[in-house]
Amino acid sequence: MILSFLHTIDSLDASLLVLLNGCNCPAADTFFTYVTDRFFWIPAYAVLALFLYKQLGKQRFLYLLLSILLMVICTDQLTSTIIKPMAHRMRPCHDPLLAPRLHLLDGVCGGSYGFVSSHAANTFALCSLLFMALGSRWKKVMILLFSWAAVVSFSRIYLGVHYPGDVIVGALIGFAIGRLFGYIYLRIIHRHTLNKTI
Repeated sequence: MILSFLHTIDSLDASLLVLLNGCNCPAADTFFTYVTDRFFWIPAYAVLALFLYKQLGKQRFLYLLLSILLMVICTDQLTSTIIKPMAHRMRPCHDPLLAPRLHLLDGVCGGSYGFVSSHAANTFALCSLLFMALGSRWKKVMILLFSWAAVVSFSRIYLGVHYPGDVIVGALIGFAIGRLFGYIYLRIIHRHTLNKTI
């Protein structure tokens, strides 16, 4: 019964992928190829870092930067080194039965296994941590950041390198890890503030 349920979920995941991946055009191909490239976002990261530095000050910014670096390492290792080899779920672009039904672009498939999406995990982890660090003061910034994470995550489905389930679970894992590191960051800031007042 459980195997039948998992097979049904897997079939629905594949059907949804084919549907979403099938909504393609040359302009969207170019757009999502850039969106999914991590190096493409380096200038945006620099602008975000400058914004955070100005809002938080040097001390808090350095603590936040360290938290982000450790969080990304943790998220990336968990998804790529632990979960993907254990889950052993082939990327759709590597599936010989499914790949012919997909709109695929050269050179963007990636490694053999796709569950879960590291792109989704890392982007949502970053947004989750920043949401805790900034609080409700910068709602428009957070809406922009979560929208960015959603678009980056969707790019993995559009390009046929992940099933929707890979992306959704990856985003949930990333969100949870971001919350964890956000909590640690706030504890450090709180303790640092107490020490300065004593």
